Amino acid sequence: MKNLRDEKKGFTKSVLQDPDALERRRNRFLKDQDHIRLSKNAEFGLISRGEDLRLQQNESARRDLLTKIQSNIKTNAKPDSILMDFRKLRESLLSQPHTEFAKDVFVNSIRYSASIGHHQSYVPSILHLMEAEKKNQLMSSTEKEPVLLILALHKAHYNGEFESVFELLLLNFDIAPNFGKPASCAPEAAFFATYALMIKDFYLWTHQYNYLSKNPCYKSVMDLRLKAFRQTEVDTLHRSYFMLNKRVLLNFVNTSWEELCKDHNIEWTLENDTVTIRRRK
Repeated sequence: MKNLRDEKKGFTKSVLQDPDALERRRNRFLKDQDHIRLSKNAEFGLISRGEDLRLQQNESARRDLLTKIQSNIKTNAKPDSILMDFRKLRESLLSQPHTEFAKDVFVNSIRYSASIGHHQSYVPSILHLMEAEKKNQLMSSTEKEPVLLILALHKAHYNGEFESVFELLLLNFDIAPNFGKPASCAPEAAFFATYALMIKDFYLWTHQYNYLSKNPCYKSVMDLRLKAFRQTEVDTLHRSYFMLNKRVLLNFVNTSWEELCKDHNIEWTLENDTVTIRRRK
């Protein structure tokens, strides 16, 4: 054993004294460090945090990142990762001229973030895009309509800014809402939904919700208020009725019996097709 230890010590000593061996070790170390550094830098940083300016300075890198994002959306990658990449890309464009590419980035970012209800992303993105469009109008009418409707629905359902929503819709869309007829287009449905929120008419609102929720972006934004608004209808029914037919009741609240019990903690009872809401004293 002693001889083996002596041999190892001798080998180590000879390596440390051999200039060529030391150079090879140093090169391997530098290569490992380069690999670690490249791995860390594979992901772009946020300009707002002073982490990275590469995206801002490299148009090709921006296009590559958008391609990566679109691929990740198709493969259902983690939303947090997609949202962060969109944020990095948007930040890289803030100081750039408003181009077709910039417009596409913001439109796609708005659609994705609205579809998952991430208002922290879609609201500032819409505001920036609308401001940029004042200087250089690149959006088509088919691109502009959903962006404005997402903003209108958000302001109505999240902020309760009803008057400004009416103004936004009437100024930007050729609509003449007629309450005697169902909505003929998405802007009219958004107008009716906002009005229903304002007067607390859940029944009218659900008709607009059913119409607009075919678009996942509109649905996610309206879902911000869905549960709370349905609770007002539940409270109204509780004050107004002792019993109701199950089908009629579910038509009022626009949900299933199971979801109603789960989300609103009701103490109503169901027997056959009759729901007992409260009992006479």
